[in-house]
Amino acid sequence: MTINKEQLKAEMLAMYETILHDLNEELKAKKSLANLDEDNTLDPEDFSNQTESREMTLLLEKQIEKTRFDLDRVQHIDFSEKSEAGIGSIVTTDMFNFVLGVATTPFLFGNIQIVGVSPEAPIFRSLLGRKKGDSFTFSGNQYNINNVQ
Repeated sequence: MTINKEQLKAEMLAMYETILHDLNEELKAKKSLANLDEDNTLDPEDFSNQTESREMTLLLEKQIEKTRFDLDRVQHIDFSEKSEAGIGSIVTTDMFNFVLGVATTPFLFGNIQIVGVSPEAPIFRSLLGRKKGDSFTFSGNQYNINNVQ
């Protein structure tokens, strides 16, 4: 099974751009709730909601920053053909398909389920340098590598 890596990169970029757009829209909504006119607010619950909205705003800003970082990371990954596992490679095993370089939740690419693995993830070290036919154990599971590209 060969995966079109340029198409995969384009889909990953689109996925991150969608996430970024949605987070920015959510941030706009939360900011409008956090900016209550305090002169017209008499209910203590309104102040509580305002504080909660400010906290959510800060969390959303952090998520946006991380998503921008991940988007930039995907843009700069070299997805050329690889013979061993490293950043920009796709590793197909008997259990999962991994794209190395950036963390993602599992997603479908065509009919293939793929999960992104960042260099900071513990499994990245287990995959690094592996080749087709190699095997490794991670979290008590044995993985057999069917392909690296």
